[in-house]
Amino acid sequence: MIQSELAILWNQILLDLRREIMKPLFDTWIANLVPIEVNKQEFIIGTPKQFIKEWMEERYTELLRDLVKRHIGRDIDIVYVNLDLPLSVSKVKKPRSLTPIEKLLQDFQGLTLEKQEQAIKFVESLQAME
Repeated sequence: MIQSELAILWNQILLDLRREIMKPLFDTWIANLVPIEVNKQEFIIGTPKQFIKEWMEERYTELLRDLVKRHIGRDIDIVYVNLDLPLSVSKVKKPRSLTPIEKLLQDFQGLTLEKQEQAIKFVESLQAME
């Protein structure tokens, strides 16, 4: 899966998770996760710390597996990898210029949930036309 597709999939999953999980739990356990790769067998997700990796494995793997299946249409394993990052990785300023995809994702994440859903539906309609 190419990075832009992975980013779109991850944002769709985050929208679903926001509906499923209370905001404090989402902010604590989900917000700093990093999608790394999706292949035929697994969805690899980076966690900033080992304790978050373990918490996710114990409590959110089944929910994530169900959400991924809903979006890609098949069962795959959820694999967590500890990246040993600062907990506020999403708030760290980047020393380089953003790529167009990164800028698009940053803009997307700044949208309301309703606008994000509209954008996702638009992208899905474009994909259906291919």
